[in-house]
Amino acid sequence: MAKRFTDNQKWSKPFIRSLSCPYKILWLYILDECDHAGIWQVDIEVATLKTGCYELTLEGAIKSFGDKIIMFDNNEKMFVQDFIDFQYGILNPANRAHNSVLAILSKNKLNVF
Repeated sequence: MAKRFTDNQKWSKPFIRSLSCPYKILWLYILDECDHAGIWQVDIEVATLKTGCYELTLEGAIKSFGDKIIMFDNNEKMFVQDFIDFQYGILNPANRAHNSVLAILSKNKLNVF
């Protein structure tokens, strides 16, 4: 079980406040389900079943999340842009956990820094 930092001020941020309820829940689900590099293997069907938000669509998520995400691999993967900065700060290749994140980003050809 991975443990993650969470932002206790998230509910005050305009981005979260602007999301409809189903997409707020999806956003939190993605933050919990993504890998430690912030990449989520898109599966709206499973997200719908686990969250109970039956009106979710990938198109709705992309529109709702806007520039907070990068879609890649034919929309099969989603990268949460602020995830690494929030969880780790500046990545250091000498840190084994950070090195793993850098390897995942490289493998997925994500040049986000």
